[in-house]
Order: sequence, then C-alpha cells, then structure tokens
Amino acid sequence: MDEFSLILAVLGGLILGLGLWSRWLQEHPVPATLLALWAGMVIGPRALGLLDPAALIGAIITATDPIAASPIVTGPVAEKNLPERLRHAISFESGANDGLSYLFVFLPFLLLTRPPHEAFSHWLLETLLWEVGVATLFGVGLGVAAGKLLQVSERREWISPHWRLVYTVALSLLGRGWGETAPER
Repeated sequence: MDEFSLILAVLGGLILGLGLWSRWLQEHPVPATLLALWAGMVIGPRALGLLDPAALIGAIITATDPIAASPIVTGPVAEKNLPERLRHAISFESGANDGLSYLFVFLPFLLLTRPPHEAFSHWLLETLLWEVGVATLFGVGLGVAAGKLLQVSERREWISPHWRLVYTVALSLLGRGWGETAPER
C-alpha cells in the first residue's frame, strides 16, 4: 500500500470512528481533535513510522483552527460552561486565523521564488488586497444574503429541517465555484 492510500485509509477510518461516537464525545471533556492528534502521533515517524515526515509537515502548516475550536464551542459541555458570547468570539477568531495564515504561508513562498521587491509587491497587491480582501468581502456578502434567504424560508416554513445541512454544503460549493470564476487580476 502506498503512503497516500494509507493516509486516506487512516483518515477515513478515524473520521468514521469519531463520527460513530460523536454524541458521546460531545458530552466528555476529551475533544475529537485530541484523539485525532494521538492517532497521528501513533502512526507518525516516532511511533509506528507509517507516515513520512513530508506528510506530517503538510498537516502541521494546514490551518485547522475551526476544526480544533469546534469541540470547544459546541455541545452540552460548552453550552453549560461557556457564555454564548465567548463561544461566538472563539468561533470567529478561529475562522479568521485561516485567512491570516494564508498570508504568512504565502509570503515566504514568494520570497523564495521571486526577487524581494517583486515578492513584496505581489504579496501586498495580489495576495493581501485581491485574494484575501476581495474574497472576504465576497464571502461576507454571499453569507449575509444566504442567511437572509434562509431566515425567510424558515419563517415561511418552505425548507425542511433536513435540508439545512444540504443548504450549507450547497452554499460552500456555490461560493467556491463562483469565487473561482472571478476575473484574474
């Protein structure tokens, strides 16, 4: 079995297992992300040696804050122990980290592949203002519009409760697809 297939198998099995016990995990202080970290340590180079260090580095630099924050701010334990305002603040901050991490991962890449003056110019104009700034405005606008439409649909009882998850998945697909069709700068 090649390494990529092993990663997919382990990831799929881990997600299935965590999903099967997700309700139980929500009621206990050990978050699913900690169990996933332990699993990564077990299959990593220091324990079983099943994964190469190049794959672990990729996992480390990938922004995961919303995933890590989710068990902290959702479920009965969080609702009992954290005020709603604090839970929303943590969720916002974790989501904002993804956009910010992109900036700090991309700058060193540009500095390695272009002359410094060109790298900083590209980073400021293209990465910061266009890719992050305009994408943020687009995402906020699309999210607000979709939220308003969902509220109207729920008030008029046009949408089934089972379709709420489908609605969020479809919204992410719409945003991704529509965002990719934006004109190149």
